[in-house]
Amino acid sequence: MAHIEFLPDGYERPRKKAPRTQIAVRPITLDEIKSLQAGERVDFVSDRDGHLRTLTINGAVKRWVRSPDRIRVSVRYGLYEHARFEAAEALATLKVRVYEYTTLDGTLHRDLAAVKRIEDEITQG
Repeated sequence: MAHIEFLPDGYERPRKKAPRTQIAVRPITLDEIKSLQAGERVDFVSDRDGHLRTLTINGAVKRWVRSPDRIRVSVRYGLYEHARFEAAEALATLKVRVYEYTTLDGTLHRDLAAVKRIEDEITQG
């Protein structure tokens, strides 16, 4: 089972010092990075404040024939910021949202609003 951590939403603007919404995420795997397509959105942890933000994949994932674990991911953030992640940096920075998880005591938790939104997108598109 993957290590699940809870990070504050980087886009939420709480009023009156209310706590930010915590989002369940897990680290991305190398196979998931290799399967990313241009235009997909992926979450990452901001170095500045530790909040969860969103990047857009900016082109195909670069792979090398002689060393299959070597990859380079081009991403963009906002209008003017671009970056390239090597494999180790991408594995450390990129996250995947978790919509269902089980705690150590066996309790199943679901983000029902997110699951409903995903199901609606699948049926409409």
